Amino acid sequence: MAGQYAGWYPNSPDYVTFSYSVLGTLAPVITGSTVICSGSNYNFSATNWQSGYFWVGSKVNISCPTCSLTNVSANGSGAGYVRIMSGSNIVKEYTVWVGAPVASSVNGPTSGLAGGPHGFKVTQSGGTSATWSTSGGNATIYPGSVNDHTYIVFLQNGSWTVYATVTNSCGSSGSVNQSITISGGASGGGSFCPFCNDIGCGQCVGMWSPPPPPYPNPVSDVLYMEIDADALTQSRTSEQVYDVRLLDGQGNMLRQTSTKGGTIHFDVSNLPHGVYFVHVYDGVNPTPEIHQVVVER
Repeated sequence: MAGQYAGWYPNSPDYVTFSYSVLGTLAPVITGSTVICSGSNYNFSATNWQSGYFWVGSKVNISCPTCSLTNVSANGSGAGYVRIMSGSNIVKEYTVWVGAPVASSVNGPTSGLAGGPHGFKVTQSGGTSATWSTSGGNATIYPGSVNDHTYIVFLQNGSWTVYATVTNSCGSSGSVNQSITISGGASGGGSFCPFCNDIGCGQCVGMWSPPPPPYPNPVSDVLYMEIDADALTQSRTSEQVYDVRLLDGQGNMLRQTSTKGGTIHFDVSNLPHGVYFVHVYDGVNPTPEIHQVVVER
């Protein structure tokens, strides 16, 4: 019988929760879509299926609760899950989002200088990408280092509105917005564009060019990232080393490497399904550039 144990384990440095197996029984691995749309059926399967296992779900219907291969459909909207149970024990859980995403607000500065970058973040759930626009200001919108945030450079003074919508395979959220007043700076077309590496634009160094995201994303085996050191900041030295880390959603560091530039990779083949974050420290700024990635199983 497979299940979970939570508590103190001999020789373990901390309180742990982990899947266990008895007499060689392996814990199941769930495969299926992370987004469930209304009106569609999705195949979900589980390896290492045992007698006595059954499926349950939140916000979803399950066509065959006792089958290792079943169909899942929407029954609600929002954050849900698909679980494999054994009696009252949760053997495995797989998080899903049901329906179109929800966007609640745009957060960022309400004032700033023309020619400088301004970071904006959309508060959302269930989205896999975001679309940004402005009401004017001769604005340049740069890709964010994760889907839900971006950097915008306004070259004209005035009061402008920043709009965001988020999408997934089921559809789009409603548009949310925030206003910003631009003044001074390089108004009218200056070329000053410092790199700001935190939302709201704090410490700035050098000229900014957005770094390319890790790929592939979603990923199942090996995650790659191109570290173009000269593009990230022009204030670097020839001996500057970039610290690249892979963290889980709880902030635990799972992988780490250092480079002066080039292609780095992380083997994620043994990581469970979920959302992870790549942090890139450039050796100059204390705040990392952050990229969100999804490991699929």
